[in-house]
Amino acid sequence: MRNCTLIINLLLFSLSINAQNLVEVNYQERNGEMVFVAVNHGLCEFELEINFSVLTYYQPSSVRNYQRTVAPGQTQLFTLKPQPERGAPRFQYSYRYTKGKADPKVNYDVEYLLPVAPGKKTQAREVKYLGETLGNRKYKDFFVLAFSMEAGDTVFAARKGQVSDTHDQAKPNGKKLLYAKDKNYVEVYHKDGTFGVYELFKNNGIFVKPGQKIEAGEPLGIIGATNYMSGSHLRFSVFYSHIEEVVVPGSDEKETHYWKFVPTPFRTAQHTKKILNPNAYYTAIHPTALITQEMSRREIKRWKKEQKD
Repeated sequence: MRNCTLIINLLLFSLSINAQNLVEVNYQERNGEMVFVAVNHGLCEFELEINFSVLTYYQPSSVRNYQRTVAPGQTQLFTLKPQPERGAPRFQYSYRYTKGKADPKVNYDVEYLLPVAPGKKTQAREVKYLGETLGNRKYKDFFVLAFSMEAGDTVFAARKGQVSDTHDQAKPNGKKLLYAKDKNYVEVYHKDGTFGVYELFKNNGIFVKPGQKIEAGEPLGIIGATNYMSGSHLRFSVFYSHIEEVVVPGSDEKETHYWKFVPTPFRTAQHTKKILNPNAYYTAIHPTALITQEMSRREIKRWKKEQKD
C-alpha cells in the first residue's frame, strides 16, 4: 500500500501545485529485492521524506524514516533486501515532499539588481504578511518588497537562475485591491537553493517559460496590477525551504512555517549592496559586474559575444 501526502505551503504569494504529483516514489522487484526510486517531475530540487509504517523482515531497517534531497529526473534511493528465513517479508510506506532543498547554504555575497529598467526610479515598500494584516498571525522573518512601477513597464531578473514555475492566466476581479489570491508570477530557482518570486504580471504578459535559464538583468515580462490600491507594482521575495514550528502570538497554538525569507541587498545608483529602506526611492543600474557575478568564464565569454551581436 502506498500513500502520498502533499505539503501545501500557503503564504501571501501562491506557488502552484500541479494535479500531477511533482515527485513520485516507486519500487521495482529485482531478484527478490525491492529497489526504490524517486522521479522528480519538477524543475528544482525537492526534499523527500519516506516513512515505513510496516517494515518486517527487510534490511536495512535504517530506512524506516528516510529523508533525501532529490534533483530533477530519476534518483535511485535504496534497496530493501528480504530475510525470508525469519518470516514473510512485508512493507508499507507513505511519503511526502516539499519544494526546494532544505536549509541550503545561502550565498549572502550575492548582490541583486533592482528588477526595473536601468535608469528608472522606483519606490521600495515592505509588504506585510496577510495574516498580520487581517489579525495577529505573523510569519517569522517575513520579507517581501513592493517596487512601484507604471502599467506596461518591463520587469527584469534581479539574479541569475532557472525559471522553475510561472502562472500567466490570473484574472483578479475588483478595484483598489489590496490582495488577490490568484496572481501572475515568475518563480526562479537560484544556484544556492533559494527561490526568487516576481508577482503581479499583466495577464499573458510573461516572456519566459519554465525550464528556461535566465541571466540577471534579463526581461521577464510586463507588469500588471492596474486595479490594485497602490497602483501597478512588482512584489519580489527571496526565500528557501525551512520547516519550523512557530507559536501563534497570544495563544498556545503552533503552526508550521515552510519557508525562510532572505533580506536581499541591492545595487542601486545611490548605494552598493544595500538593504533597501522602506518608502525610499532608488534608481536602477544594471552594471556588467553584477550581471556576470554568478557566471562561469565560459558563460561570461558567451554573454559578451551576444551583447555585441
